[in-house]
Amino acid sequence: MKKPIRQYQDTEKTRDRLIQRTIEVFEAPSEIDPQWRGINCVIKVFRQGIRGKQFYQSKLPTYYICSLVPHSSLIPSGIRQHWSIENRLHWVKDVVFREDTSPRLNGLASINFSILKSWVINLLRSHGYDSITEAISYLSHALKAMCSLCSI
Repeated sequence: MKKPIRQYQDTEKTRDRLIQRTIEVFEAPSEIDPQWRGINCVIKVFRQGIRGKQFYQSKLPTYYICSLVPHSSLIPSGIRQHWSIENRLHWVKDVVFREDTSPRLNGLASINFSILKSWVINLLRSHGYDSITEAISYLSHALKAMCSLCSI
């Protein structure tokens, strides 16, 4: 790959984590499939940081395709927002609701249950619950509070 057009250093501190991202932005390759209209750049991200007291460094970079112009200052925040969606929805569905190990694999059942799980997550978040695990634990023992969620 050619030299990057732009390079960013992005540091994020959350709870017990300190994450440093090195972000390199490249022009989109000319030989990219024409069906991928609007691709203006390719982004390469290296991550390292501290979780708790443990240092870690990603072994492989992460790549993104992006419709932003290569010189856009929105690229680092776009990378963080991508992981925000992953952590606030997909991780919850996979870990809290065990969606990947669900036995409901026949017909449309898995799709319907996935939609219901997304609806529950959105309902709980719209009522101020940041932790879905804590919300489920609390509401499973508080029938009146659970009923108030449904009276939108």
